[in-house]
Amino acid sequence: MKPLDSAANKPNQISTTSTNTAIQQSKLKGSGRTTYSGRGDGNATVSSVLREYIYSYVMQNLGIKTSRSLVVIETGESVRRRRIEPGAILVRVMKSHIRYGTF
Repeated sequence: MKPLDSAANKPNQISTTSTNTAIQQSKLKGSGRTTYSGRGDGNATVSSVLREYIYSYVMQNLGIKTSRSLVVIETGESVRRRRIEPGAILVRVMKSHIRYGTF
């Protein structure tokens, strides 16, 4: 499965209603390297995914269309950045994750 951006893996689609009329794509940010990761490790820290989680709700309440953060999962791994931080995965959902610059 080819990811559409460098920061996330796209595992599947989620039906948000019982009649399957609202299909959402989900993506995992921080779940590991993708083909577009460059030299990055593909991991995320708890602080970075919590920041994105909060910002997605702020942007929604400002009326700006963006992906929604569904859940933050702590991985139990250590991620090396400026210092060692706990690792996490962010699950994002959106009707389409195609973004400017994808093509």
